Amino acid sequence: MKSVWKPVSLCAAVIAIAVGVLLTGCGSGGSSKIRYLNLSPNLSSSQVLVDGKSVVSSLGFGVATNYVSISSGTRHIQFEPLGTTQNVVDQMVSIQSGTNNTYAAQGFVTANQVVPFLYQDNQTAPSTGNCQLRVINAAASLGNRDIYVVPSGTDINTVSPTLGNAAIGTATSYLSLPAGSYAIYFAQPGFKTGYVSSGAFTLTANTNRTIFGYTSPFGFFTILTLADFN
Repeated sequence: MKSVWKPVSLCAAVIAIAVGVLLTGCGSGGSSKIRYLNLSPNLSSSQVLVDGKSVVSSLGFGVATNYVSISSGTRHIQFEPLGTTQNVVDQMVSIQSGTNNTYAAQGFVTANQVVPFLYQDNQTAPSTGNCQLRVINAAASLGNRDIYVVPSGTDINTVSPTLGNAAIGTATSYLSLPAGSYAIYFAQPGFKTGYVSSGAFTLTANTNRTIFGYTSPFGFFTILTLADFN
């Protein structure tokens, strides 16, 4: 059975939580940047704390913040659902100096905890006429998947997976691609059937993008596109 994902506008997502984001540094250095993302289907809106300081007042499902400053070194990140004092994310992470990062809660909350993932985002400009794309499996209801990134209209029966048997939180490398129209498929590992698809989308030259494929609280599949560069 085929399902089609509906793209989510990054601009709309950012606007939805702009009021809740404090655009101040998370420490003294501020040499790096980070954005926060909630893709856990059963994680309610949460306050995000860094080293005990609130940096996002309410982070809803399917929402990514803008990049905010964060000091490099070891940082303590917590996600605390609103109206509770229970931290469902409570992790020490290492932030490298001069980097941009994405910190994403993914999978289902179990035993009052959810597994977060830290990704370092590519700020290097692609070669002339090209773009760079990273795809991440954040689809909690799907489990492991073969990921295909192909020019739109391609029959995946004719190609090999871009990344095989990708577990939740697993990312492809940044793919260098000519600007143009593409599609992403998440298929059952080892099979070309039972897949979900992003549908066609356009990649513009001189941009870097990360696309998360994820599962909504209602069982639907969709994608979220984040701008890493330009």
